[in-house]
Amino acid sequence: MISPCVTFNNHEGSTKSYLNVKEHDAPLHDITFIPRYENIEVDYAPGESREVTLHDGSRITLKKLGEDYDPGDALRALQTIHHGRQEDKFVTGILYLDPDKEPFDQDLRLAEEPLATLPLERVRPPKEVLDEVMASLMTGKS
Repeated sequence: MISPCVTFNNHEGSTKSYLNVKEHDAPLHDITFIPRYENIEVDYAPGESREVTLHDGSRITLKKLGEDYDPGDALRALQTIHHGRQEDKFVTGILYLDPDKEPFDQDLRLAEEPLATLPLERVRPPKEVLDEVMASLMTGKS
């Protein structure tokens, strides 16, 4: 995709300016409608594969890990994923688990509440902080 720079073309009368683009914005897709489908549930024995037909008629093949699989071996997890891709199968099960690693949400220090429910004061830095960032960029100091 090649897109004209809205900053360079941001002048009155330009059809490529930010304002013109915003005034003539047209959605490409209606994302308000989400079709409802029943869940697809599949149960099969460890070590086996199962072909599953999806709602659109396409098919995928799932391969469940065997009972002897060790999820503590990171290298084997990568090899298992690689072999699954070579066989055109989605490997299912716990591929890798490091019991000493802290949980993902704690590791990333995620907020307890969903971000969409947080007030703007909690998700946006205050103006003073943004001013400091801009000043440091102008002087080259951080």
